[in-house]
Amino acid sequence: MQDPTDLLPLLDQALSRVGNDPRRVWCESSLDFESRVTSDSAELCGGLWSPMFLGTETKPAHEMGLEGETAVCRVANARAPFGDWLPMLEAAVQAKVQLLLVTGEIDDVLLMTLIVNHTRDALHNAVVHAGPPRPGPRVHADVPRDVDAFPRARRVWSRRTATAIFPQDPARWEAPLTQIAVIEVGGVHAADQLERLAWVQRLLAERS
Repeated sequence: MQDPTDLLPLLDQALSRVGNDPRRVWCESSLDFESRVTSDSAELCGGLWSPMFLGTETKPAHEMGLEGETAVCRVANARAPFGDWLPMLEAAVQAKVQLLLVTGEIDDVLLMTLIVNHTRDALHNAVVHAGPPRPGPRVHADVPRDVDAFPRARRVWSRRTATAIFPQDPARWEAPLTQIAVIEVGGVHAADQLERLAWVQRLLAERS
């Protein structure tokens, strides 16, 4: 496939809407054959903790998404012993919700467990940066356990450098929201559409 350069004007249009900040430009498949730019509101935070969330060895990707109800768990750091996390993870599986963990630090065992659960479809999840690690001793924070109390997102899009969290109820979302430009990518058929979408995602990942 030749590069779909017809999408470049839409990319420029999307960037102009959000102050030329590529972290605030995302894309998805259009429901019809046409491509266009739309707007939405989302919380913007850091990117993924691991490239292992981005596709598979045979089908790598520049972005990942959690589509549907997602419980958002925020902790200053996720360095508690792995056993402390098991009740919360099991509760998420039983509640049949996806999980987004937003944290400044994370234990390697917990991160690897979440990656394995995601790739095996046991628990769809993503782990993203809340910000740079805090100075001082790495004392673990308490593990939140009540999954029902976690705020809900209707979708989450994430790449190496940024994550957009789209709340179910923006009016009740405690974190600040920002305007997001969304490029809806069309195509002549499904395979063409997916190739065009991947091309735009790669450009955004390179610019972010």
